[in-house]
Amino acid sequence: MMDWTDRHCRYFHRLLSRRTRLYTEMVTTGALLHGDVPRHLDFGETEHPVALQLGGSEPADLAQSARLGEAWGYDEINLNCGCPSERVQRGAFGACLMAEPKLVADCVKAMVEVVDVPVTVKHRIGIDKGESYDFVYRLKQDFPQLTFALNGGVTSADQVHEALAHVDGAMIGREAYHNPWWLASWDHEFFGDPPQGITRESVEIAMADYMAREKRDHGTPWPNIARHMLGLRNGLPGARRWRRVWIDHKLRESDPRDVIALAEEEVAREA
Repeated sequence: MMDWTDRHCRYFHRLLSRRTRLYTEMVTTGALLHGDVPRHLDFGETEHPVALQLGGSEPADLAQSARLGEAWGYDEINLNCGCPSERVQRGAFGACLMAEPKLVADCVKAMVEVVDVPVTVKHRIGIDKGESYDFVYRLKQDFPQLTFALNGGVTSADQVHEALAHVDGAMIGREAYHNPWWLASWDHEFFGDPPQGITRESVEIAMADYMAREKRDHGTPWPNIARHMLGLRNGLPGARRWRRVWIDHKLRESDPRDVIALAEEEVAREA
């Protein structure tokens, strides 16, 4: 989820679900060891539980990066061995690590030895092979002492419940991003909490206030944040008009609360 699940996206998703574990976009070891650490690792206390996903293939670099992640307060350190993008694989990490299990073992060992938080691996079920949920279920049967979460292609509550009957969790990426309102039901549906009673409108207002704070405190243009919530009204009448307002860069100097009013006017035109 590179360029997607930044801290603004995670703030938005946490408004929708209190219990779901959130993951950062992949951060490379090079970016942490030679770049702007606060820019890559800063996050809000409301984001917990949150996991730091690392990209790298040098055990020593991963160990040092894991230490940084724990020091900044992350609840989990995750090694990405699943990203198939050419840009990532040119850096000799991501999915290409699936071909080097000994190296992955060394990387995990190096991280486990220096942090107390859980160290996990996001990986594919194979290299250039068809993907099957049943394969993941067999892995859990073969290694019952390990924690497994199914990832990939999960788009419905029924699929999540099916996964939870066999493994320990389900990781949802693209569907959560493009259909974020689904998250609002997760605490009740999967964790047994009482219904939250939130509305799309209340979440939109909370995001507008967050955008205003970020603009005031950090100079962040609100369109950089609003892009993450464009799926909030998916499936509702007027959703396209609503999105059109929130992506209108001519409004970038407007107060986000005023943008809400304009968006509501557009929605009303389609009613």
